[in-house]
Amino acid sequence: LQIRSFSVKRLLNKIGYIKKEDFSFLLKKYKQILPPSTDKDGVCLTANSYKTIIPQKTQNVKTIWFDLVTPKSVLFFSSIIKEIQKKCNVLITTRGGEGYKETTELLDLYEFNYHCIGNFGGGELKDKLHASISRQFQFLDYISHQNISKLVCLSSVDAVRVAFGLGIPVYNFYDIPLSDHKTNFKKALPQARLTIPLATKMFKPFVVPDEVIL
Repeated sequence: LQIRSFSVKRLLNKIGYIKKEDFSFLLKKYKQILPPSTDKDGVCLTANSYKTIIPQKTQNVKTIWFDLVTPKSVLFFSSIIKEIQKKCNVLITTRGGEGYKETTELLDLYEFNYHCIGNFGGGELKDKLHASISRQFQFLDYISHQNISKLVCLSSVDAVRVAFGLGIPVYNFYDIPLSDHKTNFKKALPQARLTIPLATKMFKPFVVPDEVIL
């Protein structure tokens, strides 16, 4: 793993978006073709809703994939995404669920085009696991039809697992310091244990000690 204390100024070069080709015209066309992310009742649509309408030429464009599943990830990545969109194609995915609309509301506020795939499982562990597995299956079907060059996320378990399985480089961020990180990594949050080992590159603020990642 390559550990980095991230700063927004250096991050764009580290992610490595395309500099020579401008796909803005295709991005605009891509937005017009895709359906809205939710149905009339506000329920997140599945990946199957999009697969059959992706134009062939779009599939040949290298795309940077952002999976934003928390409000803070939208706030953190918003300025980065806007810069990358000036140079290449960006795919944004998120999730919904009853009582879990803050992330999609923020994405709407920032006027991002996104795809709501899967749902938040709720408070019970069994429901969370079921929702996570279901979302990964939907990702597998949907992402397989895209030409993804890399995944960028804030420790998104579902996206990282699918990207790793499909051979897509994972640029992962972890931002939660733990008081007991030096004694037992198994006490770290599940997001850390399920994403850090699969990352191609890791980014962290200085407040997160290297021991959490090492």
